[in-house]
Amino acid sequence: MQHGDTTKEYLDAFPRAKVFGFEPERENFARSQALLSSYGNRVCTINAALSDRSGMEVLNVNSHDGTHSLFEIGDSKFFDGPVNTVARTEVQAIALDDFCVQNSVSRIDILKMDIQGAELKALRGGDRLLRDGKIGLLALEVEFHRLYDGQPLFHDVASFLNEVGYQFHRLYDLRYINGALSWADAIFLPAAHFAPPEPFWKRFGRVVRTAGRRAAE
Repeated sequence: MQHGDTTKEYLDAFPRAKVFGFEPERENFARSQALLSSYGNRVCTINAALSDRSGMEVLNVNSHDGTHSLFEIGDSKFFDGPVNTVARTEVQAIALDDFCVQNSVSRIDILKMDIQGAELKALRGGDRLLRDGKIGLLALEVEFHRLYDGQPLFHDVASFLNEVGYQFHRLYDLRYINGALSWADAIFLPAAHFAPPEPFWKRFGRVVRTAGRRAAE
């Protein structure tokens, strides 16, 4: 969630929606709360990180507040500019499945994540929701180079989502650094969305057979 700007865009774009925003770093969380305070109970801000399990995790707090991550800095030449770790702190983490059970959330229409390399960890924490088809659309930041040490890349995320019933749809907001695609946002949809329409001749044949049976009754 960082400063809450994207959360605000969703609240403005979908005036009947309730938005849950997660931000583990204390100063970013305070800024997001201040920005979103006028939306009342339409938004719920949670001072925690999404991860593959609920418990405590170490957050790497970096010199740029948009790069804090559960992973340590990796190949820095693919960042926008110089970045270094200034502190490491324990933060509360929660698995998405656990959060939804605890808060009686049965379905998520849009899951938007830009969590600096930890997207796959968070997706694994929502394994049950994904396998049950309870998330309508995923908009995820994905990396093509390891900005963070040991982080999963785009193909790792796509492979996992394929296993649980979601398929890649498209990329947007592509970011090139030093001539190479470094990161982008990716949309994934339930596999059923890509099912080809039933051929006309099959629909026509079914209509003819149904009409024939009715005529014979």
